[in-house]
Amino acid sequence: MAISGIGPGSGDVAIVKNNGANTLTLSGTNTFGGGVTLANGTLALNSATALGATASTLTITGGTLTGTATIANGNAEKWNGDFSFGGYPPPPSTRAPER
Repeated sequence: MAISGIGPGSGDVAIVKNNGANTLTLSGTNTFGGGVTLANGTLALNSATALGATASTLTITGGTLTGTATIANGNAEKWNGDFSFGGYPPPPSTRAPER
């Protein structure tokens, strides 16, 4: 699943239940302020503002973090569990078919 350009608000983006084979891709200019939680599966950060507003926090308790961008907002990070850094692009089993 790919999400781009999430508008302002206080909601969270979370991957908490996942079989580990799926990827959520955040890209575009996101301005939400609720935070991002990765607990399982793969999170791909593909834009400098993928994590939303500066006040938004990235919390990781498991899963795989990957992406193509350097995060520019200086978002806070909480690493509360074991996780891995994946390369980009995601493995073929998690990519959308090419057209």
